[in-house]
Amino acid sequence: MTMPNDDAARRSALLLIAACLLAVQLALLAVSMPLSKVLSGEHSYYIDNPYHVYQLEGGRELLGQGRLTGYDTTLGGGHLGGANENLSARGAVMLAAVLPSSLPAGQVYTLYVLICALCGPLAVAVLAGLLRWPARTAALASMLGLVFWWVGALRWYHTAGMVSFVFCCYMGLPYAAWVWQLCGAPMARARLAAGLAGAGLLGGLGIWLHPLFPVIAGLAFIGYAAGSGERPALPRLLLRGAAVAAIALLVNLPWLAVLQGQRDVSANVLALHPYQKAVGLLFALKPALGIWGADSQGIPLNPLLLLACAAGAYFLPAAQRRRMLPLLLGGLLLLAFASFGAAVPGLAQAQPNRFVAPAFLCIALAGAYCVGAGVPWLRSAGGRYLKIGLALAAGAVLLYACRETLREATPGPHGHYGPSAAELGGQPRAVAELVDWLRANTTAQGRIAFETSLGRVHGGGHVAGLVALKSGRELIGAGYPFSLPEVSLWDRSVFGRPIAEVTPAQLWQGLDLYNVGWVAAHSPELQRAMAALPRARAVADIGPVRMYQLDRPLSFVAAGQARIAGRGVNRLELAGAAGGELVLRYHWLPGLVASNGAVLEPAPSAPGFPPFIRVRNPPASFTVSLGR
Repeated sequence: MTMPNDDAARRSALLLIAACLLAVQLALLAVSMPLSKVLSGEHSYYIDNPYHVYQLEGGRELLGQGRLTGYDTTLGGGHLGGANENLSARGAVMLAAVLPSSLPAGQVYTLYVLICALCGPLAVAVLAGLLRWPARTAALASMLGLVFWWVGALRWYHTAGMVSFVFCCYMGLPYAAWVWQLCGAPMARARLAAGLAGAGLLGGLGIWLHPLFPVIAGLAFIGYAAGSGERPALPRLLLRGAAVAAIALLVNLPWLAVLQGQRDVSANVLALHPYQKAVGLLFALKPALGIWGADSQGIPLNPLLLLACAAGAYFLPAAQRRRMLPLLLGGLLLLAFASFGAAVPGLAQAQPNRFVAPAFLCIALAGAYCVGAGVPWLRSAGGRYLKIGLALAAGAVLLYACRETLREATPGPHGHYGPSAAELGGQPRAVAELVDWLRANTTAQGRIAFETSLGRVHGGGHVAGLVALKSGRELIGAGYPFSLPEVSLWDRSVFGRPIAEVTPAQLWQGLDLYNVGWVAAHSPELQRAMAALPRARAVADIGPVRMYQLDRPLSFVAAGQARIAGRGVNRLELAGAAGGELVLRYHWLPGLVASNGAVLEPAPSAPGFPPFIRVRNPPASFTVSLGR
């Protein structure tokens, strides 16, 4: 029987554990970021981070207009931008909505990264409280949760810009435990209604933060259903679970409706990405053996924790086994999905391989419970030398974990799972020089064809969006490889086709069609293709990028007469229009409207390319935007 004093002592212990977690995490972040630069306006340029800052900038402006999506002319010749393509930085946009608009987007994003970094590991203490684990076990699990945040794949994902995903990996575990308890326990109607509403809203927040949150929470929930030993009445389980899911979906209905109705050039972004889609038993075995590499996300702690789980499953009494089995089963389900999910048509778009990280987080917490539950055995009689050996081994593992955590948090030339330099190291020189050159040597009268890079040769990140914003120029192409393929350039690919298959005439047709005045090429293949164009000449080398200037008249109007008077988020202003018809070199998409009575309709551009905007009976000046 649990006494009130026991509950009070457990709560006090959990609060102390949470405070210690926050203090240690803050100290480690003070070294790795460092914290002294958080309010400076700097942000990380590593991998996806600059792309998310670009998304944050547009998303904040759209929210200021009271909308989630709008017409984005910055990249891709005009496409649907906002919540439809911003699948993992919406949390940062929400934060921007409550902070002063005068704060730079980079500073808001860095604050979001800091908040997620501080709150993520705290979810383990919340989980231990929900599961009513003893204080000793809760402390051990919380420490392991913090270690796994720094050592291994979760650390790489966080620093690579998948901040919301990592936060959801932690948040999804206590959420699943809470929903399982709500679905199974008898309770008063008022308390039940409040609990279901709260769970639905929190689940909706999780989906808003990252669309893969339901996968983490759902598989963890199945682990509780299969391993807890509890068997609630099926009608109660289904009705309450459906209520939580319905509320969560209602919270996200606005952006899901936009995604469902999307019919523009950006609709195939996820389908084309090749990331995280490996399939096979070997993909599960490598991390289980602690192997880290290009196709494996293991760390040396993994096999030790699997052994701890196996020992716990064999030696622990049934009541204690039922307290660790849900996490172990949830971890194994996540591992199975990570290893074989991409083989199922449609599921590959979820990038299943990334779920190895939360899988071993679950397994680590199950292992922590087993170790904590086994500590009393050390005080029993007998087996002296075995106990000494196990205690020494546990001490060695603890020292290793602390050493690896400190090494990861400390910038330097030694090995890291994330970047070896400080996260807030400032704008890379290659990016700054490119932006300065574009400002000084190009005009806003033409676009720049920007070749994006899988290897992130532009300062280590996907910077196209920020280059466009900082230079004040439109870029043809997307902010990320494989996105907007019909109008993009990336390593050895142009307008959705291998460069080797594109003739000089076809390349020129695409560049001329989109009013390109300059080309930023980094791959030898594109550089050779540009050198073969008679009306293109190399004008500068900026780091890995060779700039080409095209000898062609610049105009965003394909037919008729007009000029671009201004552009912004969901705003394209035209002036000086004359004649009965205009064709603009911007993509048409459903929902576009024009002010001053102008009529918009699709106009064929060229075979294989999306349609442009035709304006019937244009007034002298008008603005194009996405309607309500």
